[in-house]
Order: sequence, then C-alpha cells, then structure tokens
Amino acid sequence: MGAGTRDFLSDVYWIGWRDVVRYLRPLPLFVIRLVSPLVMVGLFALSFSSIGDSLSLTIDSVRYVEFVSPVIFLLVADLAAILTGLTFLSDRRSGFMQLLASTPVSRGAIAVGKVLATSMVALLQGVVMLAALILSGIDPGSSSYSFAGVVLMVFLAGLTFAGVSLVVGIRFRTPEAFWQGLAVVSFPLFLVSNALSPLSSMPAWFAVVASANPMTYAISALRHFLIPGSFPMSDLQLYLDIGVVCFFDLLLIGASVWHFVRRMDESL
Repeated sequence: MGAGTRDFLSDVYWIGWRDVVRYLRPLPLFVIRLVSPLVMVGLFALSFSSIGDSLSLTIDSVRYVEFVSPVIFLLVADLAAILTGLTFLSDRRSGFMQLLASTPVSRGAIAVGKVLATSMVALLQGVVMLAALILSGIDPGSSSYSFAGVVLMVFLAGLTFAGVSLVVGIRFRTPEAFWQGLAVVSFPLFLVSNALSPLSSMPAWFAVVASANPMTYAISALRHFLIPGSFPMSDLQLYLDIGVVCFFDLLLIGASVWHFVRRMDESL
C-alpha cells in the first residue's frame, strides 16, 4: 500500500469518525437515534398488520405486513443518509469546509468519509430495528446468516441514499432547496420498486422501470433474509441482487466524489 493510499484512507477515517461522533455524541441525539427505529417499527407493525388483516391481504402465502417489512429498513437508511447532505450544508455555512479546503486533506476523502459515516449510523439503527422486528413477531430466523444479511443490505442501502443526499446537498445552497431536491429523488426510489407489490403484479412497462431501480434488488435480498422460508432464492440470484446494489453504490459514490471535487470551490 503506497503512502498516497494510506493518507487517503486516513483522511476518510478521520472525516467519517468526526461525523459519526457528531451524530451520536450528544445524549439526546443518541437516544433519538436508538428510539426512533423502535417507534417506526411499532407504528409500521400496527398500521400494516391492521390493513393487511382487515383486507385478508397475502402475497405468496405471506402476511402483507411481512411482505412490506423491508420498507421500514430502507426508510431508516434513508433518514440516516439525509444527514450526509445536511452536514455538508452545515459545514459550508459554518466555515468548516473553507478550513478543510486550505489543508492537504483529499477532497475525495471528505466525500467518501461523509458517505460512510451516515451509512454506519444506518447500520446501527438497522441492528436496533432488527431486534425490534424479532420482538414484534417477524422472525428472520435464528441463523447468523440471516442477521448478517439484513445488516449488510441496510448498510448498502445507506450508501445508496447517502450518495444521493451528498450530490443533492452539493447542488443546493439552502436547506429548503435541499429538501425539495431530495424528495424528487428519494420518493421514486421507494415507489418505483417492489416495496409494496411484487413485480409480477405490476404493468409490464412499470415492472421494467422498477427492474432498473437498485432498491428493487435491495428489497428482494432483504425479503430473502427476513423471511427465508417464504422467499427463497438461489445463491446466484442472491449474489446478483447484492452485486447490483454494490454496482449502483460504486456509481453513486464515484459520482458524489467527482461532483464534490468539481463543485467544492464554487459551492464554498
């Protein structure tokens, strides 16, 4: 490993560590980040189980609340990833970005560190949520394989949303514009996917569009890990789903780094 690579990884570590501490050190924020997944799981289980049971909704002999359970993990990843763009806006307003620009810190490392930091927060909240789902009756199985699979997919989904959030944060100077821009991107990622209904029940053209959405593959893998008996898939299909999500993550991280480096001076 060359000195340049070591310096880059060191910059990524310290930028990421700063943001993780910033997100979790204040006790009220730490409590909120632990409690919010529990509240979301409770509301999710109550609302979707009531709707599904009252309408006798099942998909592939699975209760509807279990079928849509991956959605709650993606919502947590999305909410955590929002911090990437918001902290960039905050750092720019406070002058911290100007300070970093005057140091030898790699600008690409700043972007990667911020994306990884919020993905780690999403991972932490995903673990809390997984425990809450188990307590609520949606059991992903006792195997460490299922548990590790869910955590992995939450982390990868966090990378996807964090990359989007950072690009949007770089493009817009105000929180108001940031929120509007992020909504235009993040909501279609949920709605144009297999989150609420299987691809087989969609119109043909909509299923084709959903098949190009990385969240479709993340949800399929999450469904397999959460309810392995009801949504089995071959190793090849599982690796394909994970590979597609990883591919899109690399594209988004690369785009965010390029955009960050290219726009940093004019954004400041």
